[in-house]
Amino acid sequence: MNVVSSIVQNMYIEAFYHGNCDESDAEEAVKLITELLNEHSIKTIPKDKLPHQYVTKAPLSTKNKMIKVPNKDKEDKNTSVEVYFQVGPDNLEQRVLLDLLVQIMYEPFYDQVRTKDQFGYSVSVSARWTFGVMGLYFQVVTSSKTVVSNRIVVFIFYFVYIHFFPLVCHDRVK
Repeated sequence: MNVVSSIVQNMYIEAFYHGNCDESDAEEAVKLITELLNEHSIKTIPKDKLPHQYVTKAPLSTKNKMIKVPNKDKEDKNTSVEVYFQVGPDNLEQRVLLDLLVQIMYEPFYDQVRTKDQFGYSVSVSARWTFGVMGLYFQVVTSSKTVVSNRIVVFIFYFVYIHFFPLVCHDRVK
């Protein structure tokens, strides 16, 4: 019990309240949660005391950066490949556009790689927010260790070519 009490006394909680509610609902939730925490001697931490989260901006490069992490189980034939693009600092307008892009790409990516190519157990495209930096990533989990990242890149190339190249050419013709 001493160890648990020691851990609880040094624990802080950060929460995000959202959904179908108004400001008074959120304030009531904060009041309720704070009272419960105080009953159990759990402290809240002011925002100015939160630890700083540092982000290093990678220099622009024309060469791909690849990080390989070997599987702990040498007999496991599965592999997971993630292709990640940093979009930039988080802001509302870019976040909405990134979410829209993910919604537009998700089904065609799954359809092409998983259904038509029959490649991968798990296939997804999603947005990521890491310490205030937005990103777009594609992930494929498969038992085939051959050219996984190439399949992702080929999909991206054709998706951009089919969906955006005609728009660029059309604008130039005007």
